[in-house]
Amino acid sequence: GKVLKVFPERNKVLVEGINFVKKHRRQTRQDRQGGILTVEEPIDLSNVMLVCPRCGQATRVGRTKIEGYRWSVRVCKKCGEIIDKV
Repeated sequence: GKVLKVFPERNKVLVEGINFVKKHRRQTRQDRQGGILTVEEPIDLSNVMLVCPRCGQATRVGRTKIEGYRWSVRVCKKCGEIIDKV
């Protein structure tokens, strides 16, 4: 799914269509109906994987030094494609 919102202070992300939770809500007098609501909750940042642009699979990310670049670059662990320059 797509990342909808990032919470850096809590190290969590809200991903579209993932981690639905049922919340039980009591009815109030101010026109709010009670019942069971289905809400998306954020998941931990460590559980999110990057999709490689070349192979199209969810992959871990490695770092490597390449000649001609001053800094290290992120690399797909499955196919070795350079993801972006950091």
